[in-house]
Amino acid sequence: MGRFCNVATCSFIMNWGSNKPIIDRKMQISMWYSGLRGTITYLLALQYMQDFRKGNGDAITALTLTFSLFTVFLLYVQAPV
Repeated sequence: MGRFCNVATCSFIMNWGSNKPIIDRKMQISMWYSGLRGTITYLLALQYMQDFRKGNGDAITALTLTFSLFTVFLLYVQAPV
């Protein structure tokens, strides 16, 4: 819920002085869902590390964080606006 409020508030501020919306409703939902997806994945990796201490918890957490950073920084830069 906090992520949704943050996206909605920032989008409202960005769109406030513009004649045409800069961030439309579809883009807001996409930003909200993408943020939830990455957060939940990382938290599940941390929970796995706590539940299975003898397994590969460190490797799974590191790979999850690497993929999250890769998708945020490299793939987002290439996305058309």
